Amino acid sequence: MKQIGWHYVVVIVILGLCLVFYVDQQNKLAYLRMQIPKEKEEIQELLEEISALQYGIDQFESPAHLMDIAQNPEFRHLEHPTMRDILSMGEGYALQWDGSAH
Repeated sequence: MKQIGWHYVVVIVILGLCLVFYVDQQNKLAYLRMQIPKEKEEIQELLEEISALQYGIDQFESPAHLMDIAQNPEFRHLEHPTMRDILSMGEGYALQWDGSAH
């Protein structure tokens, strides 16, 4: 009779430990689910900031703005290159070059 009692105690302890582990896992999962809206909001804010920064970059790099800043005194020494100053290679030349002619 004593052995049957110990078996029940062991089974109840094991089931209790399994239940505690299950509840702990459910708590962790619930915590992560609560974090999703916060993370989603943070991602949305970052995406909006990226969009605003990209708009600023596009405005800065626009040809009209570049022509405006080219008129500033600190850039007046710059000049457009002539066609003979521009080097060009035929298409695929870099793929055929073996590197021996330095």
